[in-house]
Amino acid sequence: MVWENDDPSTPAWRPPSQVVGWKVACSCEPHRKHVIMDQLWTRVWDPAEEDLARSRIYAT
Repeated sequence: MVWENDDPSTPAWRPPSQVVGWKVACSCEPHRKHVIMDQLWTRVWDPAEEDLARSRIYAT
């Protein structure tokens, strides 16, 4: 699942082909706090372009 505008109250489903990146999110217990990290992991379409140090990840 992805969220529009980083707002977890507005869920929106996307097919895998439309996913271009990820942000790490956590619903932390016991604090009951939803946290979205600033770092964006960008999807690359060629395994040769993957660079984890630059937050570029290959996903089929």
